[in-house]
Amino acid sequence: MSSPVPTILICLTYVYIVKVLGPKLMANRKPFVLREVLIVYNLFQVIFSAWLFYEVSYLFLKGKEQEHFPIWLI
Repeated sequence: MSSPVPTILICLTYVYIVKVLGPKLMANRKPFVLREVLIVYNLFQVIFSAWLFYEVSYLFLKGKEQEHFPIWLI
């Protein structure tokens, strides 16, 4: 970009929505109940992290053979 004006306008619009418009729109509404969604999400994160740890540690313990490494680890 050659001008900082678009970035400044986007930032100011975001601050306005978050600080002024959002609270006005949500003033008379009940909060969302996300307990079950968060439990499922956290369970997925734990399982994925365990799998990723297993895969990466397997690669390091095996001897770092070049042909078995994914491209993003090289």
